[in-house]
Amino acid sequence: MALWTGMPSYDPQTSRLLLQRSWWKDRLQELPAEPEAPIVTPRPDLSSDERTVVEFQIRAHDGVRLWGFYARPSTSSGPVSTRIRSCGPADLPEIDESTLRHDQAEFVMQEPAGRRLADRVLDVINLYQVAKNTPGIDRAEVSLGANNGSTFPDEFLIVRQLSDWNMC
Repeated sequence: MALWTGMPSYDPQTSRLLLQRSWWKDRLQELPAEPEAPIVTPRPDLSSDERTVVEFQIRAHDGVRLWGFYARPSTSSGPVSTRIRSCGPADLPEIDESTLRHDQAEFVMQEPAGRRLADRVLDVINLYQVAKNTPGIDRAEVSLGANNGSTFPDEFLIVRQLSDWNMC
């Protein structure tokens, strides 16, 4: 009798497909040209004189609700560069103070438990599009970030490759 470990099953066929342009081309064409506007809730408990923080909720391509925080330095008046990150389902999203001190904004999203890698890739692309469409963000300066100096999660590496291929 196998116990459920909470980890999605590994499928070697799908894993090989995740590295092929043609497989992603079909999935990316199914995404809307413009992401749905996020639901934004001010978070004065996390904001200060130096930063403004809001909680956001966005709907993933399959209807799952994704949430996290968006923070920007209060001292910046013009468009700012932005970093996007994600955290695991057991971790609470936390704003990286050093990002804000460097006059950058940050989006950090919590991924739901049990999400397949392909879905996590599409979630990151969705967040990337939301960030680029947020007022006060320099659209040309939205980047992917690792958590606390660690390596990039797999979904970020795939999104980076898709970006290199000019697919997102």
